[in-house]
Amino acid sequence: MRKQIRCLVLMSTFCVINYLLLAYPKLGRSQRSKQSTKLINIGMFQSRNQNENLSNTERLDANTVTNQKYLIYLCDSARSCGGWGDRQRGLVSAFILANITDRRFGIIMTSPCNITKFYIPNEVNWVIPAHELDGKSYTTIDDMDSRRSMGRRFAAKDFDFNKEFPQDVVYLRSNVEYIAGLRSLRKGFYGKKVPDWARKSVLNTFRIAWGMLMKPTKMLQKHMEEFLSTMNFNNRFNSLVCAHVRLGRSNTINMDSAIRTPMSALPLLWVFLDPYIQKGSKLFLATDSYVVRDMARDKFGDSVYMTGGSIMHVDKQASWPRACEAFDVALLEQLILTKCDVLVTSRSMFSQRAAAIRGTTKDLFLLTHRVRRMKLA
Repeated sequence: MRKQIRCLVLMSTFCVINYLLLAYPKLGRSQRSKQSTKLINIGMFQSRNQNENLSNTERLDANTVTNQKYLIYLCDSARSCGGWGDRQRGLVSAFILANITDRRFGIIMTSPCNITKFYIPNEVNWVIPAHELDGKSYTTIDDMDSRRSMGRRFAAKDFDFNKEFPQDVVYLRSNVEYIAGLRSLRKGFYGKKVPDWARKSVLNTFRIAWGMLMKPTKMLQKHMEEFLSTMNFNNRFNSLVCAHVRLGRSNTINMDSAIRTPMSALPLLWVFLDPYIQKGSKLFLATDSYVVRDMARDKFGDSVYMTGGSIMHVDKQASWPRACEAFDVALLEQLILTKCDVLVTSRSMFSQRAAAIRGTTKDLFLLTHRVRRMKLA
């Protein structure tokens, strides 16, 4: 009896083991199949997810373009926009304004000719294709000479530019300095949005912004290099001395608004410059007067260098036949002023902006009724 029971137990155990051995491969295959199916499903999900993310990104980019708002500095023939120094002042102010209002910044300057002939974008692309603005709502703010008091309005804590001007595109005509007002903002809508570089002095802020925005075209750069080579600039042993004499209203530009430098100051300027010339320095002179050119040539002879181009006011004479040539001359002269070892400026944004781009107060002077040192304030 015991033997029979032992045999039955052994047979049962054998059957169970045999069943398990036969069943295990099926079980393994089933598990592997389920695992493979699971991996395939995850892969399909991940693939769909990635495609959806890509689609979302593409849609986001499209929406960004669709929802993008713009602030564009505008200077065209429809309205006076000031001389070159005024334009630089308004242009940089508009750039800072675009930064703090989360608008893309652009420049349209076609008077007396397109600015892109002379300057192109450097770090910030301010050339906006016309088709990108097609169909968008727009408005134009004329704040020339602070007509709209935009600077003062920004000082108000509750002033919301985008609420005041909800249009997609805001064109801004301005020659106003917003920097001083904007850099002082600490509260309100824009207090925390003013970048650190825009909280410096007016001229230092201008220098940083100008470097971000502007690079001379190959043509303008070539003109400057060719002119400086005539002065042996790269192999000079003495300082390059430069002076800008802005007379303002004179026989050369009789429609200018005011007299900036009296003729009586010129002998004092010559006295200041003479020691440099005596030591072998060369003088570069930029001026808005043919008379001053002649006086400097009579005084310093071959030691003085001038572009010799047409003298015009880029705004008040913008419609004159040779206005674009005069614009070229003005921009060339300012660019040369930024390279000077010794610089005498006038009461003019033209040379004071050059001083800012030059970036140092070393050997920097201002001509008024006398020659005195100047700070980059």
